[in-house]
Amino acid sequence: MKLEYNIRSLYTPVQPAVMGTDGEVSYVELPPDAQLQDFIYCYWNLKTIKPLDDIYNYRVVSDGCIDIVFNCTNHDEAYIMGYCNSFVKIGIDKESNYFGIRFLPGIFPSLFNIDASELSNHYERLNTVQPRIYNVIQQSKDRCLCLQDLCDELNIYFIKHINKIDKPFDNRFFCALETILKSKGSIIIEKDLNDGISSRHLQRLFNFYIGDTAKSFCRIVRFQNLLKIDPSVKLIKSEKSYYDFGYYDQTHFIKEFKLFYGKTPSKIATE
Repeated sequence: MKLEYNIRSLYTPVQPAVMGTDGEVSYVELPPDAQLQDFIYCYWNLKTIKPLDDIYNYRVVSDGCIDIVFNCTNHDEAYIMGYCNSFVKIGIDKESNYFGIRFLPGIFPSLFNIDASELSNHYERLNTVQPRIYNVIQQSKDRCLCLQDLCDELNIYFIKHINKIDKPFDNRFFCALETILKSKGSIIIEKDLNDGISSRHLQRLFNFYIGDTAKSFCRIVRFQNLLKIDPSVKLIKSEKSYYDFGYYDQTHFIKEFKLFYGKTPSKIATE
């Protein structure tokens, strides 16, 4: 199964660095095997370096992706997190170690024929949604002594799974997705995505592959491109370059940013 569209080169889902823990919480991203680069953006690990005094709330900002997440100290605690149209807080216990798999937009439903809209804005237990991946994770807990071992196990599974798929990717959806990503989310849906697809059919495609409307996804792509260029948001706010990203005015920019990030740009700039 080969994807003709290079989504990875057009889109970089950014998650914020861990802040305010004096190095007591670590977040790192690890690349998948080269054969999986078109499908999986990264593996990631969020863990405490030493016991915390209290629960730490880590913000997951909206990125348009679907993630699989599990607890490295209790592999039964495994979930799939769907597309979210606002930020999400994850409570990190005093001693925690989480591992995740971040799929590029539209990929998870394409690989496993699962309707993304059924996962939107919440999480489900992985064993009820995709038991085979759950079993791979369960079987790895005795063999994987480090993060790279776990990544290697998952690489083998996903490469085998993808090579078995003979159904082609949905070109109608991925062509529309590519158009959105190339424009950095600044398009007129009715005009720029009108390539022989009715608005109703386009809606069905994005509900299935993304988990929400094309318009909602465009807003997240615009926000993510802003974060990629200036993670601290200091330069964008001071120079008012948010206009370049398609925001109408400062109020529009701040309102949407807070929805997707959980904090205002001013608050982030002072951290």
